[in-house]
Amino acid sequence: MSKGSGSKAVDVIDFCADPNCQAAIYIGQKVVKRGKDWFCCYSCLCNSIGAVTIVTKGGE
Repeated sequence: MSKGSGSKAVDVIDFCADPNCQAAIYIGQKVVKRGKDWFCCYSCLCNSIGAVTIVTKGGE
């Protein structure tokens, strides 16, 4: 158990599964789950699976 900036104790229960992030995940935090992996946000999930954003073109 570690101490946060306040006097309340903060429990880190896991870390983001994105190797580029690895942010702490705390009790009560909303996370994105894929299989057994937890991600701190959708952006980290997308990064870890190689998803990219594209711009589509209009019809012909």
